Amino acid sequence: MVKTTPPKVQSPKIRKVNQGGAPRTKSPKIRSEHVSQPSRKTNQSRASVAIKQKETSNGKGGIIFLIILGILFGSGYISMKKEEAEWDMAQKQYRIESRRKAEQNEFRAREEKRKKKEGQSSNSSSSSSSSYDEGSDDAYSGDYDEDRYDNDESYRDGVDDMLDELGE
Repeated sequence: MVKTTPPKVQSPKIRKVNQGGAPRTKSPKIRSEHVSQPSRKTNQSRASVAIKQKETSNGKGGIIFLIILGILFGSGYISMKKEEAEWDMAQKQYRIESRRKAEQNEFRAREEKRKKKEGQSSNSSSSSSSSYDEGSDDAYSGDYDEDRYDNDESYRDGVDDMLDELGE
């Protein structure tokens, strides 16, 4: 028996030809026509990540972070100084009010002491009280009656107390 080999079947090769008629040569570059769609998306996302990293790696992100941090600390410092100023004003106001109350209490104590003294020395306390008040008012205004000062003890006490209070 003689072996016969079947004739080779030639597969039809389709050869693409350029416009110029020369056959195409293979190039090492991958053309976008031959890349599948998922591969193309992966390559694009990698490229965009690389671009983003390149953009942030040049220091802009760090500078922006420092600017924001500076603004936050600056505003905190300003609000702290504002609170300190308000606290200082409140303390000053408190000291003024305390001093005023202390002076009022001292004045009341002197008035009560004077009234007790007047009650023992004179019969009519209402007339001496008004005389004392008139002496205080006159001394406060800086113009008191010297004749009345010499003759009216209550008037003199009012003038003297007011002058002592004013430091004169």
